[in-house]
Amino acid sequence: MKIIAAALLLTSFSSFAGSIYCSSNSGLVDVLKDEYRSCVDDVLQGAVCFKGSREAAIRVLNSNALREVFEGTDGEYVGAAHFNGVDAISYTYFDQANDFSDKHVIKRCK
Repeated sequence: MKIIAAALLLTSFSSFAGSIYCSSNSGLVDVLKDEYRSCVDDVLQGAVCFKGSREAAIRVLNSNALREVFEGTDGEYVGAAHFNGVDAISYTYFDQANDFSDKHVIKRCK
């Protein structure tokens, strides 16, 4: 049942005009479609970029679908995403187990 709900969320996000990407050897990878979970560390470290609408990319960063990417961690997740300046997005990485948070600013993918 959880897998079906996640699939529905992912398909609903695919209709958004923006998403978050990490870099791989084969190019940019959409973090919500990263079946190998290779983007997790990049998201936590702020080593990602966005394409399309900033508003849509912010929705992705604040979404439950993205939080599910971090299942199995010790309470790590991202959220509190918002506009930053003219063409950037800020978000916060939270590590509940270590009572730690770190703010990141990301820009459009080149």
